[in-house]
Amino acid sequence: MGPFRVITIALALPLIACGDRVCAGVGYSSVAVTVLDSITGARRERDASVLVYALDRHGILLDSARGRSDSIPIYAAWDAGLMRVVVQRPGYVTWTQPAVLVRKDSFGCNVVTERLLARLQPAG
Repeated sequence: MGPFRVITIALALPLIACGDRVCAGVGYSSVAVTVLDSITGARRERDASVLVYALDRHGILLDSARGRSDSIPIYAAWDAGLMRVVVQRPGYVTWTQPAVLVRKDSFGCNVVTERLLARLQPAG
């Protein structure tokens, strides 16, 4: 790879201002939720919904996301702070993680994704 190609790739990265520094505009989600059936252990992301509320901002809804595949975690929200994460899926009892603290990385640019495991109980 020649020097021209390296420079081109470097210039193509989006940059964002982060306080007094410039950071690559790489977006990391606040949470990545793996959804399992608590009895069978089978993945259940498809058709599950993740709701993320900002507890340090009067409980406002930050983001919602819906699973499209049983093999990919559900990624939601893009902020740091104290959050409540709720997972809902038809046929299962709602799962809640009442307090998830999402921090920024050591550079203060991106959030550090909190990986959660939601073991859903079948309803009824």
